[in-house]
Amino acid sequence: MNYQKVIEYKIQMLVELMLTDGVSPSELSENIFEKQYISISFSKINGYVIGKLNFYENENVMQNIQMIYTYTEDKKLIRIEEEENGKRLLLWDRKKREEELVEELLYFMKYCYDSTQMEKFILTLPECLRTKIEDYILILSA
Repeated sequence: MNYQKVIEYKIQMLVELMLTDGVSPSELSENIFEKQYISISFSKINGYVIGKLNFYENENVMQNIQMIYTYTEDKKLIRIEEEENGKRLLLWDRKKREEELVEELLYFMKYCYDSTQMEKFILTLPECLRTKIEDYILILSA
């Protein structure tokens, strides 16, 4: 396995995640014109914008499903959940995904670099990415 390529790929995935806002609230609201959608609403709660989309998954089975999208006030999607029959399931979480990618990146870096080389390599990364990695390392060492 070419660890160098894997490291580059993981860094690219992290950067893309950090630069991508995700599906916008306005894009979600367009779904109201689709036949299976019942209602779409947005509200502000504790500094977050929450979008709730209710729809029927299947016309034959009238089971109501609710998708819940959580945004920061600058329109960055941070969480997607699904609620069905009173049970809520986390489908995607930005912070968890970032942590997974950083953990994977560090795992592969350990195969390529000793600790000094890792530190030097991390210093070459953009500040926002470097900060995420350094914060994660601090959490692990605590």
